[in-house]
Order: sequence, then C-alpha cells, then structure tokens
Amino acid sequence: MVTILYRGTSVGYICKKIAATNPTKIRAVHESNFHHTNYVDGTLVRWDSKMPLHAAKTINSYVAVQLSRDKRASRIELAGLCPQTVVTTPQLATLTYPALIRPRRHHAALGFHVCANTAQAAKVVKRLGAGRWYASPVIKKTKEFRVFVFQGRCIQVARRYCDDPNQIAWNIAVGGKTVRVKRESWPLEAIKSAILATEKLGLDYAAIDVIIDTQGKPYVLEANTAPGLEREETIKKLGQLFIWSETHEVPAKINWTSTLNIKLVRHPAMVNLES
Repeated sequence: MVTILYRGTSVGYICKKIAATNPTKIRAVHESNFHHTNYVDGTLVRWDSKMPLHAAKTINSYVAVQLSRDKRASRIELAGLCPQTVVTTPQLATLTYPALIRPRRHHAALGFHVCANTAQAAKVVKRLGAGRWYASPVIKKTKEFRVFVFQGRCIQVARRYCDDPNQIAWNIAVGGKTVRVKRESWPLEAIKSAILATEKLGLDYAAIDVIIDTQGKPYVLEANTAPGLEREETIKKLGQLFIWSETHEVPAKINWTSTLNIKLVRHPAMVNLES
C-alpha cells in the first residue's frame, strides 16, 4: 500500500485525486491521523509533510521536506544551481540591482520585494528580521519551466508563459499559464539542473522551478514537494509511479559525463507507463 501523507488541507484534494486513480493500492492521509503511531506499512510519500514517521520505503524524507520548505536554507544548499543568494545585510552590497528579497518561508508569488539599490534592500531586511529572508538579483528570464523529477529522473516538464514577460512571477497565482512540453522538446539543460537540485536537497520527488536567462543559462529557483496539479494525465502518472516504486529499485544516478539526451534523463518507468 502507498500512503500519501499530506500536511496542508489545501493540497489534500490533490493527494485524494492521486489515491483515487487506484484506491486499492493508494491512500491519502492527513498527518493528524498519525498521532499514535510512528510506522507506516508499505511506501510512504510525503506531500509537504515533515512528520517523522518510518516506513518500509519512503519517498521524501522529513529532513528533505523540511529543508525544501525553508526557502532560505534550500537556496544556500543549492549554491551553484540557483541565482546568487545572500542572507546577511553586509552581503547586500555584493548584489546586482534590481534585487529580489523574499521571506524565509513563502508561498507562490506572495511576499516578495523588488529593491532598486542597497539602501532600499537594507530597509526591507530590517523589517523582515535577521535570519528571516534571502536576496538575489532579478534575473532577466526568457523561459520558465516546472520540471517534475522522480527518483533522479525527469517524468514531465511544463512551461510557464506570461502576457507580460517583464513581470517577476509567471505562475498561475498571478495570471500566468502553463503548457506541457512534449518529450521531444524537453529543455535538457534545465532538466539536468532540476535533477541535480533534487540530489542536493535529498528529495526523491519534487517539482523544480527553473528559469532560463538571456544567455541560455538555467537557474533553479525552488523545489516544491506539494505542487499544484491540474492535468488528469499528471495525476494518473504519479499514482502509477508511486505504485511502480514499491516493486522496483531506484534507478542509478545519472553519469553526467555521458551525452545529454532525453533517454539519459527520462525515468525508465515512463517507457511502460506511456505505452
């Protein structure tokens, strides 16, 4: 049995929809129902839950979920994959402006501040409080993707569009739209960055937000362990993958010295699931 353990009631309906794709093998449970036990039979999938339960198999440890939820700490961990990120007031002077300042924990496109110079940034971080923010330069992006990674491989990619490309956020919460990218058009460098991000954060499953700048360089923005899902195809696919993971070994880590291609980054289970 696969148990999808969710934290927020707002994402519970997604977990229940995944469970409904195969109710004899998947169940969705709110973490409040596990107060009197610390073990779950079968496979445990954490959907943004930090509850320290144990299971025969686990998809996303509570430590990895906790790290990914802390956007400040995860940005520090993702150094080299994400935009330059500073977390102390003296470091604000090293940024290229305009810069973006966000609280340590945030949701969607809420709670960010665009600052034109160091003086403005210093006022914002003083208001947010020490240790409660992180800052990065605003990256001029030409594309934005959400890359779904499972067990170190890509299972799906969606591209975000926005009517105003100069807008900072392009997600659905601010009026953007998302379109699935056909496999033959997958952005391989963005996928590579997304997979490396899950490895750094210790995540088995996540939706990784990646942008491409004007020079074609990918930057990881954040990892989501409870992504919003709208397409029935994606929901069904996740249910199948969770069940698949119960009886199959995790694929070996990718050897990045090999030629970067779709076969290299694609999850091996997708060959059978999409046939």
